[in-house]
Amino acid sequence: MRFINNGPDVPDRLVQAHEDGKVVFFCGAGISFPAGLPGFNELTSKTFEGLGESPNSTENLAIHEKRFDVAFDLLERRIKNRLVVRKKIQTILTPKELSDPQTTATHRALLELAKGQSGNVRLITTNFDRIFQHVDSSLRSYVAPLLPIPKKSRWDGLVYLHGLLPEEEDPNALNNLILSSGDFGLAYLTERWASRFISELFRSYNVCFVGYSLGDPVLRYMLDALAADRLRGEESNEVFAFGSYENETEEETREEWKAKGVIAILYHDRDKHSLLHQTLNKWAEIYRDGITGRQAVIAREASSPPSPIKTDGHIDRVLWALMDPTGQSAKTFADLDPPPPLEWLEIFSDHRFSLVDLGKLGVANSSQNSAQLSYSLFDRPTSQTQSSPIALVSKSEINLVFTQLDPVMFHLARWIIRHLEKPAVLSWIIKSGCVLHPNFKDLILRVIDNPDRVFPQPLQTIWRLICDDLVVNTQDNSGMPLYDWADRFKLHGGT
Repeated sequence: MRFINNGPDVPDRLVQAHEDGKVVFFCGAGISFPAGLPGFNELTSKTFEGLGESPNSTENLAIHEKRFDVAFDLLERRIKNRLVVRKKIQTILTPKELSDPQTTATHRALLELAKGQSGNVRLITTNFDRIFQHVDSSLRSYVAPLLPIPKKSRWDGLVYLHGLLPEEEDPNALNNLILSSGDFGLAYLTERWASRFISELFRSYNVCFVGYSLGDPVLRYMLDALAADRLRGEESNEVFAFGSYENETEEETREEWKAKGVIAILYHDRDKHSLLHQTLNKWAEIYRDGITGRQAVIAREASSPPSPIKTDGHIDRVLWALMDPTGQSAKTFADLDPPPPLEWLEIFSDHRFSLVDLGKLGVANSSQNSAQLSYSLFDRPTSQTQSSPIALVSKSEINLVFTQLDPVMFHLARWIIRHLEKPAVLSWIIKSGCVLHPNFKDLILRVIDNPDRVFPQPLQTIWRLICDDLVVNTQDNSGMPLYDWADRFKLHGGT
């Protein structure tokens, strides 16, 4: 779904996995751009410049090939003073001003998204800066190489996978930063503490990278560790990454991420990656508010007809909000005044959902459901009955399971009832087969028997025929074929 207009399309399964507590965000240098901090490329050039060093030919080649870790390794070897390089980095990565909330908004959003239902924080960064600490000074931190076991029961805090800049002068902390190719070699190849952490993490969670570029050396080491595990037959969950693209390069960029074993969530890189930051902030806002956040989406967006523009995410956001298994968001939808436009009926009837989407409605992914390949909000299994789909309207009673409608379907049926006088509802009933679920039928009868709801007598007669099961849109001989309606209608007196 798209959390903002023209923003990246976040896969529904990632949104659901996050709500289920199965996602860990992995934060790179890009999240600190609003605070004025550089990425790996700019950090390299600023370090050389700040030390008054001009890259030699070998160092220049490494920089040109975006092997910035190698360039740092060569620099430290050449000047034979590792500590002076690290101190210069500390200076460069110290933000000058963080009083503007916009400079730390993305950090706050990621901390919100990293909170589980129990309040535990599970977040990882390869950045050295202390901006997360500035946002939340009470945040528990794990600083490499002293890492937690990445399990829910043993992890509550932020992991600085590649080290953290000390608040005061501390040569040991600076020496422990994973910066040069030699540092990466120790962490991922020789001592392997970083690769072991990564391997266990990928097995336990869906990982989502934020703030990394395709050529980022940091990302390369982590994905190489993942690829090595996969070659050994180790199972791992899906890996996602927010990534930017320039004009006309979207599909090419997507394929490059795919080649690394990563599912790309792409956005245009205009305005200093503003689409990424806005998306994370909106996602965090909705997640923080829980059911109230979904209801806010309904109140804000469901009063308008579904947008025909695919890139604005309007339909996706409303559907996501409605698929709250408690039915509270659907109740908000049904109670809006005036009622949401009837154009939503086509969206809710569209078989746009597959088996994997049922989890959003609290329906277990049962093998018993696999006989049907696609579902709509009005024709699907419910959390109460998983043996076969349940529908508001069908072509035959055989296709209906006469159990209670789940809360989502019940409240959407209430919304339809508010439009019952409109011919489009009748057309939809006829098209869908005219056999009504008993709960839906009861709602219709209450309305047409209500003296406060004024129906034209002909329309009321037609609804009574349908509710009496005298008319069905089916190819068998049960019920009354549609072409016999006129005679029956005259018999009942259509005046």
